[in-house]
Amino acid sequence: TTPKPEVLIIPVPPDATQQEALSVLKKLK
Repeated sequence: TTPKPEVLIIPVPPDATQQEALSVLKKLK
């Protein structure tokens, strides 16, 4: 069974949003 590319694409957005949130929090501090 080969992993579908869609499965690999799903975990990416959360990481990007987390990094964005962290950068915003750092700017606020």
